[in-house]
Amino acid sequence: MTSLRNGVTVTSQVNSGQYRQFLLDVNNSSLDVTVAIHNSAGLTHLYISQQPNQTRENATWSDYGFSGSSITISSTDPKRDKNLNRFYISVLGIASGTSTFNIIAYVSGCKYFKELHWLGKATLEIYEGNPIRGNVLPGEYQYYKYYMPHTGQLTINLVTSF
Repeated sequence: MTSLRNGVTVTSQVNSGQYRQFLLDVNNSSLDVTVAIHNSAGLTHLYISQQPNQTRENATWSDYGFSGSSITISSTDPKRDKNLNRFYISVLGIASGTSTFNIIAYVSGCKYFKELHWLGKATLEIYEGNPIRGNVLPGEYQYYKYYMPHTGQLTINLVTSF
């Protein structure tokens, strides 16, 4: 099982009829959780639960998109157990053969832009003093937003590696 980190994209594959399992630990139950997948080849379905060994039959949250899926679990969602800080995420391969996908999780008040939803893109919130890591594929974009609570100077440092 692969652990997901906030804002970090993971590329993975899953065979038809099989599940690829992930987990996400959230240390603050007052934060929203968003998980998104973007299919680069094949077709997948996304399932999330706070209980281990989850499948489509016992998932609490699910989404089925053609090119990708996303689920946002609000901190106030009545199905969310505030005493459990681990989310179990399953991606089911639907298309024949092997499906390739990118999966990313955001833990914050991050909201999806409707026009970007079908692309599996999200806007990532940047918080003062909290460095973030991520991957942007050549020819693609990653959107960020930052709230300036007062007048001042904003400095953003980008480090690239090849």
